[in-house]
Amino acid sequence: YLDTAVVLGERYEYSVQATAGTSESVPTPLEAVVATDVFRPAKPAGLTALVSLNSIVLGWQRNPEEDLGNYRIYRSEAGAPFVKLADADNPSFSDKKVTAGKTYRYAVTAIDQAGNESDRTDPVEAAAP
Repeated sequence: YLDTAVVLGERYEYSVQATAGTSESVPTPLEAVVATDVFRPAKPAGLTALVSLNSIVLGWQRNPEEDLGNYRIYRSEAGAPFVKLADADNPSFSDKKVTAGKTYRYAVTAIDQAGNESDRTDPVEAAAP
């Protein structure tokens, strides 16, 4: 049985009882379940990096999820692992903490209101002016 009428965050109790003709089994003990959002949003699409005066400007397509919370921007320098750079409410970000001549790689994730984080975008690369 799939209960499709649940509301996230609500508590539900279920029990199962078998029937065969006019015979019925003893019901199972009640099992309590809280409907929890464990579904990750889609990863953002269309990430681009444009070089601007003293900054690198990132842009991507807005995620369609109704429960979208925000976006998380990751940055990598000189082949190092990606580290969290910032969170953004909109599908754009301007990295003003860049050093002229250095090359940076960026990736972005989407985070829903339950805190589920998407996969990272494919990285993009840009050299600071």
